[in-house]
Amino acid sequence: MKFNWGHGIALFFTFFVAVTIFQVIKSKDYDHALVKEDYYIDDIELDKLLEKRSNANNLSGLAIQHLDDKAIFRFIIPHNKAVSGLILFSSPVDKKQDKVFPIQLNGDTMEVNIKDLRSGRWNIHMEWSDGEKGYVYEERVVLP
Repeated sequence: MKFNWGHGIALFFTFFVAVTIFQVIKSKDYDHALVKEDYYIDDIELDKLLEKRSNANNLSGLAIQHLDDKAIFRFIIPHNKAVSGLILFSSPVDKKQDKVFPIQLNGDTMEVNIKDLRSGRWNIHMEWSDGEKGYVYEERVVLP
């Protein structure tokens, strides 16, 4: 029996069906744990976070200063209203070393003593509200 174009088409379709069946069976084994059921709510929360970041970026004078002569960080939050919120120092190395400080402004500044924090990289996450708008500011620092 000679191999002709009809045999080639039959082999191609047989191979195609076999690969398709294999992919369907393989997709049944896929772990859908990373797919969230309530993705819409998460998307709305992300929009709120981005709006808070935008609010913080629009503030003029917002700053985090590390005073080298002391183990102190100075946070400058320019507001003429009372604010409430938290400052989180999070360690990418060890979650147990994370520190949370409530925002207590003296004028428009707040100083945080960091002598208890180990040297290395830290993520500073500030989240506060003035009663009308929410704000989020994040910065990465390296402590000596």
